[in-house]
Amino acid sequence: MVELEVSEFCVDLQALSQLVLNDFGATLQILRWVGREFGDAAERPNRIEDCIATMGVQTCIEVMSTQCIQTRKPSMALSELSSHSKEIAVQSAQIAELMFNIDPAQAYFVGLCHSIGSLPALLSGSANDDQRLDTVATGLAMAKDWALPDCVIDYFSDVQKSGGNSPWSEILRVAHQCPGDAESEGSSEAELLMSCAG
Repeated sequence: MVELEVSEFCVDLQALSQLVLNDFGATLQILRWVGREFGDAAERPNRIEDCIATMGVQTCIEVMSTQCIQTRKPSMALSELSSHSKEIAVQSAQIAELMFNIDPAQAYFVGLCHSIGSLPALLSGSANDDQRLDTVATGLAMAKDWALPDCVIDYFSDVQKSGGNSPWSEILRVAHQCPGDAESEGSSEAELLMSCAG
């Protein structure tokens, strides 16, 4: 889909960004590239659109095509993690749109990355072992190592230190409670805002 999009005479940045955001792996790869290139510099791009514009379309395609996980076929658990993360990301962004001073793009990243601490166990095939990895500590280490956006690092730090009292943790809590999208039946804007506010 990305190759079809960029084969056009004029690339639709919004459409290309949506394709990237719909793919768990592609979004992580781009965030990792931006983290490696910019670290926590003030000029670091904060939205996927900005990341793609900064990278250039060709670099974007190369980064998304990089296979950093050597596996014959994706496991069902990995596919489920990807689907779950994307669903929570969408719901988190929708919830953030109902709140003040919360960037929906950052809420999307937090929702998308909230389970990355499970990746090592899933990829090694030890996800069902008795000695499970501490997914919060692992997620925090990965977020720092990959220089993911500060909002993702802040989320994992908050959960590790205080058990989750930040706005990010509240948004994720509500996103996990909402079937379908954040404005599904039975969940009014007021109820969601009250839930997020505590």
